Amino acid sequence: MGSFMRPRLVSLGLSRNRPPSASPAGVLSYLPCCDLHGRATRARNRPWLIKRLSYRTQELMTGLSLSAEAEQRIADLGEDEPVRLRDEGDPPPLPEPPAKPRDPRLPPVGTVIRRAHKGEVHEITVLDDGFEYEGRHYTSLSTIAREVTGTSWNGFLWAGLTKRKKRKRGDAGEDG
Repeated sequence: MGSFMRPRLVSLGLSRNRPPSASPAGVLSYLPCCDLHGRATRARNRPWLIKRLSYRTQELMTGLSLSAEAEQRIADLGEDEPVRLRDEGDPPPLPEPPAKPRDPRLPPVGTVIRRAHKGEVHEITVLDDGFEYEGRHYTSLSTIAREVTGTSWNGFLWAGLTKRKKRKRGDAGEDG
């Protein structure tokens, strides 16, 4: 086993003869993963890696290790089990997120929404993944409404796809 495979105790200021000034876990928690192990690691679980290296550091400093019986038991259990290692390459890609359900207030794809504003008629085409207005793609009707009017609007309300709810008397927040 080459020296690059062993934890870098010397660079951490640790040795078998001298206890560290801070706990090993405290020192290890501030180091990048590649410095923890002396090379890039396949482990993606940083807390586990710190725990394992803290244990190994303590083991080296105290000279205590697993008993011969424990090591033999581990060897016996491990003989029948296949070794599972991660590839050195990139992690597998994440699965595609599920498609967002289509808002029921939207008209069918291809529908042209016409909205008059200050004497000018604006046409918005409903697409599968958003809207088209003046040759540009938008994901939100609110963005189009803000571009046309210069103020913030609820896009569905501005485009006439929903009606403003009228308040009932007494809903204005009065007590009694």
